[in-house]
Amino acid sequence: LRIAIDSVPLDGAGKGEDTINLMGRALRLLLQAVAAFVLLTPEEVAAQARLPVLVAPSIKAGLDLDWQAANATHTALGVLMEHLERLTTWMDEQVGRDLSTLRIEAARAQVERIVAQDTEPDGAAGHRIREGVAPDRLISLGDPEMRHGRKSETERIDGYKQYLARDLDNDLTLAAVVLPANAPEAQGADKLRPQAAVHGEARALYVDRAFLASTWVGDLARTNADAVICRPFVSSNGGLFTKRDFTIDLAARTVRCPVGQLAVIQSDKVHFPDPTCRVCPQRTQCQKRDARHGRTLTISPNEPLLQHLIVQSKTEEGRQRLRERVPVEHALAHQRSRQGRFARYRGVAKNAFDAQRIAAVNN
Repeated sequence: LRIAIDSVPLDGAGKGEDTINLMGRALRLLLQAVAAFVLLTPEEVAAQARLPVLVAPSIKAGLDLDWQAANATHTALGVLMEHLERLTTWMDEQVGRDLSTLRIEAARAQVERIVAQDTEPDGAAGHRIREGVAPDRLISLGDPEMRHGRKSETERIDGYKQYLARDLDNDLTLAAVVLPANAPEAQGADKLRPQAAVHGEARALYVDRAFLASTWVGDLARTNADAVICRPFVSSNGGLFTKRDFTIDLAARTVRCPVGQLAVIQSDKVHFPDPTCRVCPQRTQCQKRDARHGRTLTISPNEPLLQHLIVQSKTEEGRQRLRERVPVEHALAHQRSRQGRFARYRGVAKNAFDAQRIAAVNN
């Protein structure tokens, strides 16, 4: 089989929320679980434990802050942390630490996760919103499997990514899977592999660069590098010499620079000696003026394949093979036209089933 692989964003069915709403709703779920256990209403527990925000029509309505104020978010977080402390104290006093339910523990774990992923100590015995995004950040309580991810530098995804494997000779989709949006593209290829293998062995894979790190691509490349069809990486390096300007000899484990200097590959790095680079007549074309050491290159574990892709892209036949991947992009367009941009279900498993159903209809 000649198989082409690609992915498309799939926005989650759950609502992505900011830290304040996320934490407030998680606390509300914990309150409801505790109230059910002690046979009281959430309003009765909230009154006893002094938790007014958690029984308001909405979390931000309960906080009732001027959200244009500079410290509004910090103030809101402080109120919610106080509510968490009050609810925990009330639970210890009224229920005890040794009594619980699976529902309470699940809700408690959810609150603890949000606190850990979204906040950090502020240095004044309080908490503040953490800078940056946690690697596996929970973004929705309605669909806990949703994640932040990116299809490109400009396109963010709140939910999932959908992957297809297309048989180029028979014009059929062989496999369709779904993963959280923060999963590396390589994982999508490896999840497609068992489904595609049911129909036969892949003798060629047409992929984009994000899939090169997959086990499927690596296994095929070790057998036959010509079987992997992909555009090579391009680096501008700010107008300076790029890695492509260096001659890499993997058999001899050496690298020759554009002016002919030779360096040995050590582990995954190549270091050109400082004295050599310092007197090089073309140093300004190779390094920034304030560089303190000689030029360094990184050798990828996939370097043999990467070098092969560069060679292939320079031939007319190689460029023609690259264009043969287009049908998988068309298949994704048909997939989205039937399914829409938004997931119909919550969770990976149901959306993966839906993706396979739509692919079958399109076939």
